[in-house]
Amino acid sequence: MPRPPKPRRRTASRSPKANPASFTRLDLDSALLHASPALRRAFELSHEALERRGIPHVIVGGLAVNAYGHHYSTKDVDYLVDATDAFDGSLVLTHKPGVPFEVGGVQIDYVTARPDYPDVVLRAMADVVAAARARPDVVMVVPDWLLVWMKLNAGRSKDVAGIEGLIKAGLDVESVRVALARAGDERVARFFERCVMNAEE
Repeated sequence: MPRPPKPRRRTASRSPKANPASFTRLDLDSALLHASPALRRAFELSHEALERRGIPHVIVGGLAVNAYGHHYSTKDVDYLVDATDAFDGSLVLTHKPGVPFEVGGVQIDYVTARPDYPDVVLRAMADVVAAARARPDVVMVVPDWLLVWMKLNAGRSKDVAGIEGLIKAGLDVESVRVALARAGDERVARFFERCVMNAEE
């Protein structure tokens, strides 16, 4: 009797977990669930414009917080990009032709790596942009631990509240804790522990 065929293994998107080089695909439905029509349109048109220009871009900021399961109010669209892809100049940066900075009154913001960031953070940013470059057909979101680092590094009260909301929504605290420890940024790591305590109260 012939053996039944083995079940096909599903290919899942890679989980960020504690690996600073990994990435995940953006759950667009979750990210845009609470977005206004203007914000949704701004995302769609800016993404299409960057795609036409061949500029790899990764969702960060408020839309990324929403993608990971916490309703976070945001009025702009934020992308992580390589500065050489999106901007001209070195000391004074200007947008390259065709790079959107506003769509229908909604601001399009760009985050780039800075030399004072920890090495692990710089590598993770480079890796996720490289992944977006390799798969221009897939919209990607920054890894959860890197999103936490970026938000807490900024340190605004709204950013902190967003991370506490993510923790309450089921963020894998231990894997993020391990990744932040690898990044070697003690200030952000301590900040994260305070967020965990606040979220558990």
